[in-house]
Amino acid sequence: MKKFTSLTFLAVVLLFFIAVSSAEPEPEPLFGKRNNVCPQQYKRDVLGKRNNVKKCPCQLASATFDDSKVTGFVILAQDECGSTTVTGFFSRGLNDPQQNNYTFAIADDCGNKVKDLGTLGASFVNGGTKPFAEKFDNFNLNCDKSGILFLKSAKLSKRTYNSCQKTYYTKRAASNAFFAIYDNNDFYSGAGVNSF
Repeated sequence: MKKFTSLTFLAVVLLFFIAVSSAEPEPEPLFGKRNNVCPQQYKRDVLGKRNNVKKCPCQLASATFDDSKVTGFVILAQDECGSTTVTGFFSRGLNDPQQNNYTFAIADDCGNKVKDLGTLGASFVNGGTKPFAEKFDNFNLNCDKSGILFLKSAKLSKRTYNSCQKTYYTKRAASNAFFAIYDNNDFYSGAGVNSF
């Protein structure tokens, strides 16, 4: 009789633990993969394991405007998801923004627009801008082969008298991308994009 009571008690305790463990949700593993926080296909797990997970290097690039027309500084920052934040300010050279309708773009060294950035949400004051920042998910610096730091170099063709033609190689030393300013869709000023 004593054995029967202790076996019944043990069975009740086991059933209790089984019921409690099945009722509570399973906690997330401490060092397992976390949910995808990237808006695109690039994702990263907690420990940074390299098991077929695409990650982008965190990269910084800048464009310094210091010519006779415009003075300003722009920084492009890429996160591990491949998103690029464009931030900066201009101190002079962007006069009368209502008449000139200034827009910004990334262009190659032939002046062709690669990525139209619009107005970047910039507020124009006293011939320049207030500090601005805008995040883009549709272009990157060097996350994949379409990154703006990997733009092909252009060369002038002697045969067609100064028209740009693309070459099939990239220069390793510097980027061939330009941060360009347009007024009423006409090129106004530009500066080379250089990585840090």
